[in-house]
Amino acid sequence: MGYDSYFIIAMILIICGIGLLTINNTFGPEEEGFSDTRIISLKDTALTHVSFTLGSGVIDQKPSFMYYKVVDNGFQLKSVPASMTTIIEDENDKPFIREYYKIWYTLFTHTKNGYKTLNYEIHIPNGSIIRQFNLDSEV
Repeated sequence: MGYDSYFIIAMILIICGIGLLTINNTFGPEEEGFSDTRIISLKDTALTHVSFTLGSGVIDQKPSFMYYKVVDNGFQLKSVPASMTTIIEDENDKPFIREYYKIWYTLFTHTKNGYKTLNYEIHIPNGSIIRQFNLDSEV
């Protein structure tokens, strides 16, 4: 066999290898699920009389909700995009954020290949959302 034959065999093996990697990464199993994160309120003044505080603002020109997550040695400020979030008032007296996600696994080795957040739900105690309207008649 000449060098041309070895070259053709090598190219076929490379193409087959690329094809197997593509199949492995594309057609693996998927899993959907959710995870809950407990969130808390921080009082910043003596005048704050609430059981839960959810902040809102703009991050990278996108409306977001900010909250404090309990971590091992304290609290961590986190945020979720408002466009992917639903706020739900319910009977639960401990507020939490539920993240719905999808995970992709490789076909042959079943290792994690991708992760995507689908949406968020912020569960807060009933009566946490205050509906207050102020009319300012000054011109």
